[in-house]
Amino acid sequence: MGVSELRSAFNDIAEPAGFTCSKAELSYEPGDDIQWQRLTFRGTDAAGVPFVVRSERLRPETSVIEVAKSVATQLIAGPKGTKP
Repeated sequence: MGVSELRSAFNDIAEPAGFTCSKAELSYEPGDDIQWQRLTFRGTDAAGVPFVVRSERLRPETSVIEVAKSVATQLIAGPKGTKP
């Protein structure tokens, strides 16, 4: 599984609502004796306004594809993320 699959999963949800992810990142954060994962998505909305949204810290066994879809759903439903 690569970041292109994360971007595709995000865009499957986001594009019909006018959001397009151009870059997806998977990073790792150590803490509490766990190697946490975190997803970051960057792109633009229908008006061309940039957005950056991040997931919460994720346990290693978490399905990052499902989280990508969830983050897209939250972006659509709530604030437009933060400007880079």
